[in-house]
Amino acid sequence: MKKVFNLGFSLFGKGFKPSKCKTMAKLVTARIKLLRNKREVVVRQMRRDVALLLQSGQDSTARIRVC
Repeated sequence: MKKVFNLGFSLFGKGFKPSKCKTMAKLVTARIKLLRNKREVVVRQMRRDVALLLQSGQDSTARIRVC
């Protein structure tokens, strides 16, 4: 039990600070939102590229991009 207690202190330093935790949670949620948006933009662009390749008749190149 003492090991678990000491492990908790090593994770949170000298004690738990709710204000610091709240700030970090806000930063993390903002970072996750940014990464999701970035990934969605990349996926949208890749879909457009594949659609253009298919329209122009470059099926083999489109298949390579999909894999």
